[in-house]
Amino acid sequence: MLQTGSQAEKLFCFGKRQRSVFFGLPDNQVSAMVTLYQLAVTLMFTIGGVK
Repeated sequence: MLQTGSQAEKLFCFGKRQRSVFFGLPDNQVSAMVTLYQLAVTLMFTIGGVK
């Protein structure tokens, strides 16, 4: 489990299996959107090579 300073990211989960990756987001819609933009989108850009 990823622990960061923000409460919105408290339940974020990231996993990789073979050539696929997945993101587990919180149940709360606001927390899910904040987590998606702060962590998942940044990680997807990094993996994809976008600066």
